[in-house]
Amino acid sequence: KAVVSTQSTGKYGGLWEKVSHLSYVLAFVGEASLFYSHLHGRAVLDVQCHVLVAYSGFLIAGVLAVCYFYPTCLITSSLYHSLVISHGFWFLETGFILLSPIKVGIWNLDSEEHAMMTNVFFCWTYLTIVGFMTILCSILWRGYRISNNQGQNQFLLSEME
Repeated sequence: KAVVSTQSTGKYGGLWEKVSHLSYVLAFVGEASLFYSHLHGRAVLDVQCHVLVAYSGFLIAGVLAVCYFYPTCLITSSLYHSLVISHGFWFLETGFILLSPIKVGIWNLDSEEHAMMTNVFFCWTYLTIVGFMTILCSILWRGYRISNNQGQNQFLLSEME
């Protein structure tokens, strides 16, 4: 009997991990293509929000493709996770901009100025997420460093008592 092993002795892991990774790339490319291709006849603000969602999806797919070839790289993994969080937050913000539950007329769909403000919101959202991830990673790194240094760890425990 011929047995097909899913475990690979090579650098890139098993077959199923490769297939699932590539399926994520195709999913984000498909999503971004759908958002980018249905923009005809829409208002300026609506087009800008959909284009930013599409750019975000294409960027995630590109970073995932790089992660496929460098699976142990911390920078690409962190970039991927920050982009996915940003993508989700941008869906939320787009929903509030285009389909606001509060009908006060703040957003003018035909305004170029409001379309430019969406770019500012998109950039500030991503910068806020990167800042939060930086703070979180530095706290985790400090905790890891303290836990590996037994002498310092005992010193901190004696101070707490």
